Amino acid sequence: MNEPRKCQETVYHSGMFTGCRCDRRAVVDGKWCRQHDPEAVKAKRAKREAEWNEKWKQLNEESDRAAARQRALLDGMKVLKAIDSGGWMLTREDQVAARTAIADFLAAGGKLDE
Repeated sequence: MNEPRKCQETVYHSGMFTGCRCDRRAVVDGKWCRQHDPEAVKAKRAKREAEWNEKWKQLNEESDRAAARQRALLDGMKVLKAIDSGGWMLTREDQVAARTAIADFLAAGGKLDE
């Protein structure tokens, strides 16, 4: 009797140290089941990698924005301290304007206009 061909992929089941052939019927090129078809595997991996790269890019951008916000807050605090100590040669109006701008920035949570 002519049995249908089986998939050529070696699979490992939980608790087994040795592999065995996939039990599914070979439908792609007479060698592979749909799950283990090399082209399908490549496409799945490419899709998964693209999704991961996009997520990684977003995480890096969020981290960069948070770092920039932190640096801006620290710089603003240093400027306020310098203005208060009189270390800068500014007119009284410039001191008030700078202090107001920095205080507004700090009150807004240090959000930069993007």
